[in-house]
Amino acid sequence: MNQNNFNYFFKFCVISELKILNEFGKLFSKLK
Repeated sequence: MNQNNFNYFFKFCVISELKILNEFGKLFSKLK
């Protein structure tokens, strides 16, 4: 795995993580 692929994969994981956290935040605020 070369460095460029790794950087792309890392960015993809971070963006996915943020989207998931954002969705959880929306659900959580509805539950309150």
